[in-house]
Amino acid sequence: MKGFLKGLIGIVIILIIVLVLLAFFGKGFGLATGTGDGGDDGSRVKISTEAEMDNTVEDSSVENEESKEVEEKDTVIQINVVESEYLCDNERIGLDQFVEKVKMIEGNVIVEIKDDNAALKTYNELIEKLDEENIRYFENDE
Repeated sequence: MKGFLKGLIGIVIILIIVLVLLAFFGKGFGLATGTGDGGDDGSRVKISTEAEMDNTVEDSSVENEESKEVEEKDTVIQINVVESEYLCDNERIGLDQFVEKVKMIEGNVIVEIKDDNAALKTYNELIEKLDEENIRYFENDE
């Protein structure tokens, strides 16, 4: 019996040593590695090629041109989807009321949709209604 206990204690001690060594060298235990946000630990550096950088510049200039077009030619009306409600001009509004309000505005109207902790069903109902009524919109991710 004493021999069995000595063997068991020896195995436990060896396992503890192995675990301590693995933790010390960071082999998969997640102890003190990374940034804590589930992302990259910052040890890798992305090197962009000149072509990638040129594409980025072109993409941003296209976005700026599109933004200017929206600002100069179109009327933008904002709607916030807050949980299961719609807010327009800081007032609660029903979906059908909002669509009627948009239709009453003369000229080109674009709806800016802002998600403020929106319920998915409410958000999707807004998108479907705007599509159904052929009302242009864009989603503001800020």
